[in-house]
This record gives sequence, C-alpha cells and structure tokens, in this order.
Amino acid sequence: MKVPRAIQQLLRRHRGPLLFLFVTFGFYFIYIFSQILQMRPTGLWGGHVHVWGDWSLHITMANIFAQKPPSEWFAYHPYFAGGKLTYAFFTNLISGLLMRLGFSLTAAFLLPSMLYGILLTFGLYAVFYLILRTKKAAVASVFIFFCSSGLGFLRFFSDWLNNPTLEHLLYPTKDYTRLEQQYQWLAGNWFNGMLIPQRAYLLGMSITAWIMAGLLWVFLPLFKKPKQALTKHQKIILVVAGIGAGILPITHMHSFIVLVITSGLLGLVFIKQWQKWLWYGIPAGVLSTILYWHFVKGGIQNPDFMQLFIGWTAAKGNNPLQHFVNWLVMWWEIWGVMIPMAVIGVSIARKKLTLPKQAFLASGFVIFALANIVLFQPIQWDNSKLFMWVYFFFSPLAALVLQQLWRQKESSKWLAVILFILLTGSGYMEMWRLGRFDKNSLMMASNEDMAIGREVQQKTNSQAIFLTYTAHNHPIMEWGVRPILLGYPGWAFNFGFEYRQREQDIKTMFLGGSRAEELLKQYNVSYVVIGPEESRLMNANEAYYRRYPLVIQNLNFRIYDVRSLTGAP
Repeated sequence: MKVPRAIQQLLRRHRGPLLFLFVTFGFYFIYIFSQILQMRPTGLWGGHVHVWGDWSLHITMANIFAQKPPSEWFAYHPYFAGGKLTYAFFTNLISGLLMRLGFSLTAAFLLPSMLYGILLTFGLYAVFYLILRTKKAAVASVFIFFCSSGLGFLRFFSDWLNNPTLEHLLYPTKDYTRLEQQYQWLAGNWFNGMLIPQRAYLLGMSITAWIMAGLLWVFLPLFKKPKQALTKHQKIILVVAGIGAGILPITHMHSFIVLVITSGLLGLVFIKQWQKWLWYGIPAGVLSTILYWHFVKGGIQNPDFMQLFIGWTAAKGNNPLQHFVNWLVMWWEIWGVMIPMAVIGVSIARKKLTLPKQAFLASGFVIFALANIVLFQPIQWDNSKLFMWVYFFFSPLAALVLQQLWRQKESSKWLAVILFILLTGSGYMEMWRLGRFDKNSLMMASNEDMAIGREVQQKTNSQAIFLTYTAHNHPIMEWGVRPILLGYPGWAFNFGFEYRQREQDIKTMFLGGSRAEELLKQYNVSYVVIGPEESRLMNANEAYYRRYPLVIQNLNFRIYDVRSLTGAP
C-alpha cells in the first residue's frame, strides 16, 4: 500500500526527532519488554514486583481468550466467580488471539507491548508538536513526561553521600519516588508505575494520544477558517478517531474519561462548527455506549465504589487552611517543580497559543481538580491513572517555561538546564533501576503451577467453580483457567465486588463440617483445592475432605471433587 504524499512529507520533515525518540524511548520500551517476562527452566519469571503483582490477572484473561470458546469469554470475573467481567480487557484479548494463532504466551504479551510503546512515543510527539509547533519543544515535552517525576533523586544523593559506594550508585536500594506511607503514591516514574505493569494503560494511552493528535490536526486549522469544509481525508481521520474513542471503555476507562473531558473542552471552542464534530462524535458515542452498556454497566456491587475524597491523600489539617497547606506540600513532595512550572506555563500559553490549544491544555487542570476531589476506585493509588494524564498535559506547559528561559540571557539558560534536571533526574534514576533485572526478577509461576493448571483443564468442566486460597495468582485461576470463589480481596474490592461475606465463608468452608457443606452448596462449588497456602493460611481441614474423591494430585496440591454433595458441574 502506497503511503500518501502528505504523510511522506511529514515523516521526512520530522525524521530527525522521530529517529531520536525511537533510539531513546523506543529502544527502552523494546529492551524492557524483551526482559520483563521470561520462561526459564524453573517456570515463568517477571522482571519487576509490579509485573509480578499485576500481570497474573492479565495472563489469566489472555488464557481465557486463548483457550476457551468465545461463548465463555465473559462468563465470570477471574477474581470473583459469578461476577461480571468489567475489567478493560481489550489488550488481553489481543494477546489471547495471538496465542490462538500459535504465538507463545511471552511473545503474545511482549511484542504488542513493544509496538504500543513505540506508538505512544510517536503519539506524544505528534500531540506536543501540534501544540507547541517546534520540534525541540515537542521532544523536550516527551522527555519531561517519560522521565517523571519529583525530587526523589535528590533524596537518593543525600543518602548516597552517607554511604558513597559504587554498588549503591549503580543500583539505588529503594524507589526514592515511592511515597507509600505518606500519600499512597507507589511510583513516581510512569514507566515504573503505569506503562510497564499496567497493560491496559499502555494501550489505552497510545490510542488516546493518537485520537488527540487527529482531533488537533483536523480542528486547529479550522479555528481561523471556520467556514472551510472538511476534506475527505479529514472526515476519515475523524471517523477513525471516533472508532478509537468508542473502544476505550473496554481498553482503558481512565483514558476514556480523560478523552471525554478533552473532547468536551475542544468542542466548546468549536461549538459553532458542531456539524463537523459529528464525524467524530457519532461513531465515538454510539460505539462507546454499546460497549459500556454490554461490558461495564451493572458490574459494580459496592455502593461506596466512588466517593468524595477532597485533597486526595494529603494529611487532614485542623482547619481548611492547614489542609490546603498539607495538600501543597504533598504535591511538592510527589511532583517537585512540575506544578509551579505548569502554572507559570499557563501565563505563557495565554500569550503564545491559540484558544483551542489553551482549551486542550486546560483539560489537565480540570482532571487534576476532579482527581483531587473524587476517588474513582476504592484503592487510592488508582487515582494516579488520572494524575498521569494530568502530567501529560502539564509537560508541554513546563516545556514552554524552559523554552522561554532558553531564549533569554545566558543566566536564564542555566536556570532552564537546572529546571530540566529537576523535572527529569528522578526519571533517569528509576528507568535505570527498572532495567536492573538481575535485582528485580520474581517467579510468577512454577512449572508445577502450570502443570496442575493443564491437568485441571483436561479433567474438569470449564465452568466448574473451585474453592481456593484468595491469592492474586492462584494456578487454578491463572493456568487452570477456571472460576475461583475469590482472588486477592483487595483487588476484588477495587473491582467493585462486595467480597467480605464471601471471604469469611471461604474460611468456614475450608474448616469442613455441616456449615461448610451448606456453603459449598450455596456457592455451587465443584472442587476444593488444598495446597500450601490453603493449609498454612486457611487452616484447611484436609482430613475432612478426604471423604471426597481425590481427582488431581501432585507434590504440593490435592484437589477434591465435592460435586456429589453440591450437584455442581
């Protein structure tokens, strides 16, 4: 297929910046994803604790798509048998389909992730260039965003001076941008906290960045020529952008929220050209409504899933003024100079940027305010999925400040360099630290885990419910691809399920006896699993369950068939 001449010209014009970004962040994505998930002789290993924690659910979902018929793809939530699968599944659907085509699990996960990372890198550059109109400022904005955030590297150097060893310099002993105890902030750098472990985020942000680029590409020229009709290519761009926006509810809900806000602010600027927006709005609205209604609506059981949370995790003061001061201190400790620079950048943007560009960047402040007032999921850290988007909007504003300083006298240039280092120093440190797989690797599943999963698939009904320990990576869920009553409770809570009674009932069922029998029938359990965690943490009464047939056994696991009691499949 021949590349259109206009696109060829664009690629030639931006060849230098794009090549530079590819050999920096593009190669970084390729390197990280080439090592982050590996099959070794002992089993499956993850290259970081966040991957160990998050990717087990993603592997479970991909295995469902790869190994089960489509009629059973959405039959249950992996963490909550009987619950609706409301998790944004699109990235795992892609990996699952690749596995059905013969790709290995690691290839099906890592190759698309490399592609998404490169697409995101170029998408960020496209958006930032359309806003700032200079290549250097756009590249600087990409660096500011990726190399986030805060002043943790200064804390590192303070510690290092007390123990100045080469080993400590090459691998900082802790994540200096992680402020978990104070603010529930689990990672300062977006690679570390979101883009690598959060598979849905990487794909969702990649799609959303290119949708934004498409909207800016079409509508920015129309601001000065409102009567100009849309060309055929512009209509195609808007329809494709609308389809991309429409699939975001099943790709990444936080990115969908951000895009709705940004599209709304841009739409207000172009309100008199509303007919042109229909080329984008109709496919986006129709498709997103259908997907939301079918896959998302009705899945949340917890009435307190969303709540007011003014000031986010800042320490509550004795009065509103003290609370506000604590809030300012919190964001200084988390993001350092970014917010002051973004505020200063607004004054520059008002003089240098057109109204549509100002409206686009204003989205960041709207989202920032919203995420500081409303807790969108029970786990407080998950609001960072919105704050990361805020950082995206703030990055070109910070670049405007650096650009203005650089164009002034020599002393101002030095200030620009210092501020750029303050914005990115922690990111360089954490990106280096993330790449030290010799320090970060954790086993995600042993060969025994995967073997018992294969045996479960061969010997049990695909919809049989298993009683297991409430783990985030239980082999029955992940490799057996079977419903379990409850996975990790904290995440079940974050997915909107009312889990507390079920958690107590699971403990009762493992103890055996008449009450356990009633509950086994109530939950329609087919099999009871007794392994190391069930014995150690659930006090499983295996002597009681020996009255039932032992259907699967290996070194550490025994699985008992209780269908004669419950009548389950």
